[in-house]
Amino acid sequence: MTIVALASRVIFTRLVRGQTFAGDLVENAPLEPIETVTRHHKPTIAVYTGVMKNKPTGRNALGAGREAPTTELVFQIYVPPADAVDGLENLNLQRSGAGIALDLMQRQVLSALQSQHNDWSELWTELVVGYDDFDSKPVLIEIEGGARIPCREVTLTCRVISDPAPGAPLNGFWARFDAKLRAGGDELTVLADLIKYAIEKPGELSTWRQAMALLGLSRRAVVAGGLGPVEPPVAGDPEPAELAEVTTYPSTIETVVSPGTLHPGDEDTAE
Repeated sequence: MTIVALASRVIFTRLVRGQTFAGDLVENAPLEPIETVTRHHKPTIAVYTGVMKNKPTGRNALGAGREAPTTELVFQIYVPPADAVDGLENLNLQRSGAGIALDLMQRQVLSALQSQHNDWSELWTELVVGYDDFDSKPVLIEIEGGARIPCREVTLTCRVISDPAPGAPLNGFWARFDAKLRAGGDELTVLADLIKYAIEKPGELSTWRQAMALLGLSRRAVVAGGLGPVEPPVAGDPEPAELAEVTTYPSTIETVVSPGTLHPGDEDTAE
């Protein structure tokens, strides 16, 4: 589910930027979010993905299991240790105003995820099929020099779609996500290339081999389950020959009609 986790963070940042007091300071899994807060002296939001869970069927660690997979989407809201911040001039951030700012920003983030109507919100509703749990807790961070940075950490347990099949061309949600990334500029285009490579590698797999890889099955299991060709491979060719044509001989087919099912005028047509 690593591709799903990455996609959820990318879409989250695009939906939330410009929708809160943090403005464009909504970062995808930054290593040093505190540095961003102190450098810009503005509220900042960082998004991460935490615990991911799935109940695989057999060896299928990528595809859909018995239940929808879940992932924890964790976003952290930071308020800088400053007396005045753009958009928050009327709040004393050194006192109770910091808590008020965090509460309002949490509301802004959640509203941004579900009240917009654009391409990114459509992708979000396709990727995240529902929420299983919600958790919000305050955090107070003390940095060098004694300054304190108020923070609120929110965890959404999301039911999400499964990772795409390996070796298959982009389709459905992943094709739309790829197109939106490529329309977002050079940085997102590079990300689109990396995701596409991870999904389609090794590429050009036949349909039955895609199923074999997605389900984590052995070749014997695929053949026994009717998902793959049953004809043994031609000498020197590892791929089995696939059924290409079925021919019937109508002259040898006899039509049988059960007694009592004939209708007037059908006698001449029955054999």
